[in-house]
Amino acid sequence: MPGVITALADSRTPLSILTKGTLLQRDLPLLSAVASYAGVGLGVSIAIGDPALHASLEPGTPSPRARLGLVRAIRKAGLECGVMVAPVLPWLTDITEELDALLGRIAAVGATGASVLPLHLRPGAREWYFGWLRKHRPDLVTRYDHLYASGAYAATWYPRLLDERVGPLLVRHGLGLADTRVVASTSGSSSSVRRRSRRASGRRRRFAVGRRGQRRRHHSVGCSDSHQHRRRINVTAPRTWTHRRWAPRPRRRPR
Repeated sequence: MPGVITALADSRTPLSILTKGTLLQRDLPLLSAVASYAGVGLGVSIAIGDPALHASLEPGTPSPRARLGLVRAIRKAGLECGVMVAPVLPWLTDITEELDALLGRIAAVGATGASVLPLHLRPGAREWYFGWLRKHRPDLVTRYDHLYASGAYAATWYPRLLDERVGPLLVRHGLGLADTRVVASTSGSSSSVRRRSRRASGRRRRFAVGRRGQRRRHHSVGCSDSHQHRRRINVTAPRTWTHRRWAPRPRRRPR
């Protein structure tokens, strides 16, 4: 990691690090020096505040207390640090009182902002997590089946509910300024990085060969309510970018 940081800093490339590990403390002196002439954004992932639940779901990873200690060390080094409270587990870690307590602890160690995102279950993670639910919380399996019936992302009502629940808490603890993609920055130059990151996250293209050798463009379009929800559009016609959506370009009729 020190070599990567040095290479990016030598080219004046803004960098951002999001981690759940405490090894980052080793590189804080280097990052403090780099922050004087290049943009540096640091973020720590703290998903679960309950030590027992953390040990069951994330065995072998640094504890919530250790991660909070990392945030404190980053702030003592003179760097800004945002916290990614993600993933929030429906009916397990999304209770208002628990979120309030966790965000309070995050604010107490000096975090400059926090982002809260709901759980998404992609293939592989979905099977593991449902296995954990069946073993430890069988009463929630049916509820999760309905919430994630459409795929990896929760039904659209849940992010809205979480936003309504978390918004006032972020304001109360002074944590409402972190960005959900590139957290915290010590340089104004990183604002352009955040804008590019948002644009890139909302437009991801992949190509595949369809029937008759045509290339089909698989495009994920971010929905307006949450970047966590995306709708895939598959068509074989060429497209144009219209009102932030890919639309089929009209074909010419043969003469």
